[in-house]
Amino acid sequence: MTHLSSSNDMQALIDAKNQWLYDQVDVQFPTPESLQGLTVYQTLNQALPSEAFTAQHHVAESHLAAIYLVDFHRLTIMFALLQATRCEQAAQQALLVEFFTQIIYSPPCRLYLGFTDAQPMAAAIVTCDGSSLLISDVVMQNNPIFTSSDEFVSAVVAKYQQENLVSGSIYIEYSQP
Repeated sequence: MTHLSSSNDMQALIDAKNQWLYDQVDVQFPTPESLQGLTVYQTLNQALPSEAFTAQHHVAESHLAAIYLVDFHRLTIMFALLQATRCEQAAQQALLVEFFTQIIYSPPCRLYLGFTDAQPMAAAIVTCDGSSLLISDVVMQNNPIFTSSDEFVSAVVAKYQQENLVSGSIYIEYSQP
């Protein structure tokens, strides 16, 4: 695969993730706060760095056990609260929470949380195009399990691969420029 096609594949996954998120508030009666939250999200995601990611080959069982697929509303709220920590202002945090709590679980994206002592401490979005993955929107608080965001991302990839085949590349879009 050439660098250009790799870059195009990565950008296509980023575009798919962004469109999926934007579609979450493209409903008949979106709340004004969720639309404002979308604007905050778009501002946060302008020109974020992205690159190919090499996941760790061995992920500790304790790391896998700490990762959960977000598949019900209470976990969505936890995911939204972690994502809101990307902003410093309380008003922007509230808008991000409103935006992220509108999410309806559907392809091509899945949300994941990392827990320690029953508390959410890390979050990420996984976008799949059928062969390649994009891990994005990684937020991580200090915790005793994951010493780096790359370690958390590797665990998310390993958890995803327990139920899904990934034959293509894995990319990461960093949450901070």
